[in-house]
Amino acid sequence: MSIFTKLEAEHPEGVRIIVCHYFAKALKGAKDDKEALFLLRILEAFSEPFNQSEGLAPLLLAIGSALYSKG
Repeated sequence: MSIFTKLEAEHPEGVRIIVCHYFAKALKGAKDDKEALFLLRILEAFSEPFNQSEGLAPLLLAIGSALYSKG
């Protein structure tokens, strides 16, 4: 919940782009298949552009999906 609170003032699409760039770079340096799969799940959660009219909802869903996905 602290992540959600800190992001309240941020532009959701900007956060999505930063997350995608960061995890794409991290994926290039993955040390094994397990780490690569974990990073790919995060990238997948943030892969669709966020519609500004939906506010924070898409960002929160992407964060929840990345944090709580099974596997």
